[in-house]
Amino acid sequence: MTSESSTAGEYPAILESLRPLPGQERLFHCVVRGLEDAPLPGFQAGQHARLFFTAGGEELSQILSIASGPGNPTWDFLVADPGSDGPTRAFLALPDGAHLRVDRPQGTFTLDRIQQPHVALVAGGAGLAPLRSMLLELLARGQAGEPGPRSIVLWHGARTPKELACRQEFEEMEGRAPFSFAYRPCISQTELSGAEGANPERVDLALAADLGMIGEPPKDPSLEALLPAGNTAIVLCGPPEMVDSIIAMAEGSLWEADIVYEK
Repeated sequence: MTSESSTAGEYPAILESLRPLPGQERLFHCVVRGLEDAPLPGFQAGQHARLFFTAGGEELSQILSIASGPGNPTWDFLVADPGSDGPTRAFLALPDGAHLRVDRPQGTFTLDRIQQPHVALVAGGAGLAPLRSMLLELLARGQAGEPGPRSIVLWHGARTPKELACRQEFEEMEGRAPFSFAYRPCISQTELSGAEGANPERVDLALAADLGMIGEPPKDPSLEALLPAGNTAIVLCGPPEMVDSIIAMAEGSLWEADIVYEK
């Protein structure tokens, strides 16, 4: 999140819509499109882009992970309100139709780093964005008959049920994906509003318990077949403390060698 002048190699874009996600107060869904004669550049699932905009007469920029699949002509973003003034707050105040500029997407947190046939996706908060992009790309590949993972399980951690972005989308994906898919929502602050059907536990602890990562038998035996130890990639994106906790719990186990992460 910086304030800086734009440089060469940017693409004009339009802020098509910017709305709070259903039931949300802190997390917003943003859609950006290119111009009719200048589409947005291609990207790989998991990458991020810098968006340049003007607010209050000042040139600002915001780096955001793309949450849509690469086959979508528009870019989706999940943007969390930081609760204080700055570039993010200024971006969230932009009106629909605002003119933007975007640079070419970058980043190495991409699907080619996943080399196992079974995948555990683990997101904390807005870290869901690149993992949603990966999941949508794998879904599109599977529906097109292309090879891909045999099974995927998504753990998503949030403070309250209202902050579980895209929950309905993932619940509806269970049973209709071209691969075995399971969704594990997790709530860390149940004292605020209850769990509402989600796992009442921090996402890192829920993952470790479900997989038996710390020496105990797996809490959910059904996951043993979906995510066999030594044959599963664990893909992490979220707060550094979440990522560090999972890496530490996996140390010395069959899970350790196949962890891919972005903080």
